Amino acid sequence: ALLRAAQSSEVFTAVQGRVVRLDVVEGQRVQVGQVLAVLTSPELDYRLARARSREQVLKYELAAVAFDPGFRERAQVLEQELGGAAAARLGFDREREKLTLTAAIAGRVVDLDPTLKAGQWVDAPAKLMVVVGNGGAAIEALVEEHDLERLSQGDACRFHPDNPSWPVLDCAVAAVDKVGSSVLELRELADASGGPIAVRQLDKQMVADRAYYRVRLSVAEAPAPVMQIRGTAVIDGGRTSLLGGLLRSVAAVLIRELGV
Repeated sequence: ALLRAAQSSEVFTAVQGRVVRLDVVEGQRVQVGQVLAVLTSPELDYRLARARSREQVLKYELAAVAFDPGFRERAQVLEQELGGAAAARLGFDREREKLTLTAAIAGRVVDLDPTLKAGQWVDAPAKLMVVVGNGGAAIEALVEEHDLERLSQGDACRFHPDNPSWPVLDCAVAAVDKVGSSVLELRELADASGGPIAVRQLDKQMVADRAYYRVRLSVAEAPAPVMQIRGTAVIDGGRTSLLGGLLRSVAAVLIRELGV
């Protein structure tokens, strides 16, 4: 099971570059669209400059071709080349926009890379920070197919964190996926991260040896968490407890606490 903020947004670099400035600190509250960090990429700047220059040259040639006796045939070729040059320039413009990292949601900055500073080069993709929303907490669990028939929306459950300093949380089944997957999106559950589910790497994805179904659990009056902790969710599916099944398939929790 994965206990986390109901809203969170991981901030990754999409383009390799150098940090020009870092506009936030750990724990800072941010608004939607607020700039978090700005990067620069000399290589991208060079490609963009060349693309713009090529586009301008083609525009000039297209304007001047009216004086060419072979105007129509040459104009068609230039128009096609200009369209390709404009598309290339637009692509580089969009890549450059990705160098300015902004907040996708309102909330608080957590898990900020402590080594991040102006002048530092960062790869792509690289996780720089997380913005945790202002809402409460939510839980996601994984169960095997044979447990599905025991689950119903509204079933009561309790989350037992492995860390004894965290309280047991009451929760309820909010939704159950109808389609399972062997691709493990909740990476904290993988054995490579200390979780109970054995996985193998396949095309940069973590793949389990069987399909798991995602169960979303609602939590009442719990603050948005911030730190990672392992635990177990126990769901009372009708008259049968799912403790056994969940212990086999669910044993990790991500807690991201905003703090008050």
